[in-house]
Amino acid sequence: GPPTSVFSSSSSQQQQQQEQQRWAAEVVRLLLELGVDDDVRALMDAGAIPKLCRLLLGGKTGAAAAGGAATSALAEIAVRGPAFRDAVLEGGTMAKLLARVDADDDDDPDVIRRGSLAIATLCRGKPPPPYSAVRPAVPTLGRLLASTDDDVVAYACEALSGLCDGHDDHLEDIVACRGVCPRLVHLLDSANLAVLEPTLNACGNLCAGDDGFVDVLLEAGLLRSLEALLLRKKSSDDDGDSAVRKDACWVISNVLSGNPRQIQAVLDSTLVVLLVGILGDPRERHAVHQEAAYAISNATVAGTTLQVAQLVDAGVVPELCHLILNDGLDLVVLLNALEAIRNIGHALPVHGRTLDLPSFYTLYLQDLAAYHRNADVARLARDTLDGLGVTLGSGGGDSSATKDNNTDDDALFQEDHHLALSSSSS
Repeated sequence: GPPTSVFSSSSSQQQQQQEQQRWAAEVVRLLLELGVDDDVRALMDAGAIPKLCRLLLGGKTGAAAAGGAATSALAEIAVRGPAFRDAVLEGGTMAKLLARVDADDDDDPDVIRRGSLAIATLCRGKPPPPYSAVRPAVPTLGRLLASTDDDVVAYACEALSGLCDGHDDHLEDIVACRGVCPRLVHLLDSANLAVLEPTLNACGNLCAGDDGFVDVLLEAGLLRSLEALLLRKKSSDDDGDSAVRKDACWVISNVLSGNPRQIQAVLDSTLVVLLVGILGDPRERHAVHQEAAYAISNATVAGTTLQVAQLVDAGVVPELCHLILNDGLDLVVLLNALEAIRNIGHALPVHGRTLDLPSFYTLYLQDLAAYHRNADVARLARDTLDGLGVTLGSGGGDSSATKDNNTDDDALFQEDHHLALSSSSS
């Protein structure tokens, strides 16, 4: 079983005591790596956390090594789950960790790397940690983002990502920390997935907050970086590439749920064209299709009717149609695509235009409305048909919203994408 006494203090010589403390901290770290949760709880019950915390502020002698081992040990406790993490935080660990990292005048790579990993471990998890316990880490994390050590930057990004997963007042602290948002946007250009993925997550959570937070990221060049991510060449890591595209689409989706000025910034970029390309790529993964469909749907909800018309001119309707007709389509993607089509159909008449769908698509909508087992899918299909002036069971060929009965896919989905619109005056 685990030792009931974590440290030996029998020696009267300070140097020997420091060596013993270093050894004891290493033993604790090994036990935490190899032991089960009950062993860890026994160590905690024996007073491990406060004793490890006391080692964090060791000087430049043997105690410095003990401090490094103690840092790793505390991280190993916290990583086991929210209850363990919160127990470490309750022991006052964060303040001592920050003091250790911030006081490292020599920029010892081991001190910074171990410290940033421990801070990240304390800042993340679900449910999130008590914010008051981790809030003091924000300035230190802002400084660590500028490190030349990719591991340190990745840990700082993970920590900020965890802190961003909360309320607007939490996000405000991060936005207010000088240089953090521009640095996050800059890190979107990183080729290191360990840096890129938590950075995308942090940016996405910030874009889900107050419009002012989105503006700060837009001013820092967020859209340009997202364009580069969607355009970058695929690597041998297909899972990693798909995760990046999915998260990039998610960030775009959050921007497109903002105010009309922010939506227009996206429309003025190449991002909508890139989203259309993703929707129309049958090789793309469902998760990426889902986020791209979310993005278009959000824009049709939050955008002005004129901006919805711009989306149509960019070619979203044909690709949404092709997406919906995919037999293996994920339900969430289907719902978002249907919602976007419904919203487009309701917005266009404001500008003297009507949504002109192929007859076979109208028939398919009728089938969804009448027979689909999911009530939300059936409702959205009915709402779309209502906007088109089609009554359930009337048949696509009789629809007043159908321009003609041509069902040739190549003719219906022309490259100029204007087939989906017709002027009400023509």
